Amino acid sequence: MHYADLVIEGNIYTMDESKPFARSVAIKGDRIIFVGDNANDMIGKETIVVNAEGKSVLPGFIDTHVHFVGTAISRFDDLDVFGIPSISEILEAIKRVKKPEGQWIRVRGFDDSMVAEQRYPTRWELDSVAPKNPVIVKRLDGHSCVVNSLALDSIGIGPEMRGVDIDEHGRITGILRAEANEVARRSSEYEATKEEILRKLFDVSYEALRSGITTIHALEGSTGDVSQVKLLMDAKLPLDFVIYFQTTDVREAIALNLPRIGGCILVDGSMDSHTAAMFEPYNDKRDSRGVLYFRDDELKDFVLNAHKSGLQIAMHAIGDAAIEQLLDAYEYALSEYPREDHRHRIEHAEVPTEDQIRRMAKLGIGVAVQPPFLYYWDMEKFYIKRLGPERAMRLHPYRRMLEMGARLAGGSDSPVTPMNPIIGIHAAVNHPVKGNSIELHDALRLYTRDAAFFSFEERRKGSITEGKVADLVILSDDIFKIRLTELNKVKVETVVKNGKIFR
Repeated sequence: MHYADLVIEGNIYTMDESKPFARSVAIKGDRIIFVGDNANDMIGKETIVVNAEGKSVLPGFIDTHVHFVGTAISRFDDLDVFGIPSISEILEAIKRVKKPEGQWIRVRGFDDSMVAEQRYPTRWELDSVAPKNPVIVKRLDGHSCVVNSLALDSIGIGPEMRGVDIDEHGRITGILRAEANEVARRSSEYEATKEEILRKLFDVSYEALRSGITTIHALEGSTGDVSQVKLLMDAKLPLDFVIYFQTTDVREAIALNLPRIGGCILVDGSMDSHTAAMFEPYNDKRDSRGVLYFRDDELKDFVLNAHKSGLQIAMHAIGDAAIEQLLDAYEYALSEYPREDHRHRIEHAEVPTEDQIRRMAKLGIGVAVQPPFLYYWDMEKFYIKRLGPERAMRLHPYRRMLEMGARLAGGSDSPVTPMNPIIGIHAAVNHPVKGNSIELHDALRLYTRDAAFFSFEERRKGSITEGKVADLVILSDDIFKIRLTELNKVKVETVVKNGKIFR
């Protein structure tokens, strides 16, 4: 008799349709060797037995959209203002940051929809609290920021650059979007050593594990900059990583032997910054329909090149106009070079039309969705304000997408929102648009079985099945026996990664 190293007893929701529920799971080494009602015969003197009676046991969670190195680097920022309710209080917090004259003050986590003033601070307000330091206040979504006068001078940003906000008097306000935002973020980034970044990567890895995450789809790097990708590939971190290289140079991805390309290669921007590309103007900015960052021919050429090279593709498209452009590119590539099991992705797809959902399903395009957006951004103050009441009803239409045969997987977009699948599951079930909510079992699939499918790993992980990798989580409650409105109160108590217990 070969005894198990670890046996867990409890309410085991396997996410395996052939055996959806069990009372015991046995593990040997890094593999699941038994799933059933009773594993007593596999318990020896050295076997660790975990009693999870009355608690949920689930497959380890998979977060399919994380800027992991970016999350680690964000920990070098001087101040996180997420949750501070007013600009005046944010300014006071910045004033309390003490840095030598001339050094950057880096602030993250700002969201104009979450402060009482419902606007950005201006560069002059930032000047008033930090006149001797360049300051950057980064919006939570990553698509805009605001800087003070010293920062503008330091970076060399002028009114001619795309994305520079100008007021009615012709003055630069300090609010930067699109190209200007990217330049400001790169110019202000803390110049960490490799060793410093590695320490932060380990810190963030343990944060993820504490949230029950055992696998991360990491969206890293940019065209011509492979350093973040190589750093993550070489680091021996306690998680599994599926790396998407955010380059439009197919040769770069192939040179690294990566089977996939993309991630947040931007087809458009974000709703937060009015840069997500929409068919109709924004409700609160009638002169704007957002931004498409590719010409049609450019996007088709890139997608076709990556597709015929055998790569899986993932690209960021939030607004319906951007989704349309990307679907056109995917459809073109698939018509030129048919490939049945490509598993190409759209990241976000927040306001698709009914026809676009139908096309996603027909083309086999997966959608990596971020339910936590619904949890952290207010429906009335943000989504209806941006989109108007009618268009907001199309927001994150998870139920309709599943009904029409589209494949979905869940993620956080960290550092935009914290890596916490429980919050994502709660948000998908308690959707502010009732007709768009999904059942708890379907919400769990977003972060387990279906997430594994997105990376061609459904035979290795994503369910508690004999022979699969022993990645599991034990929750504080039986989530099928509590109120759905209280899912966000559930805690991760224990994580098993490759058969080893992490608490």
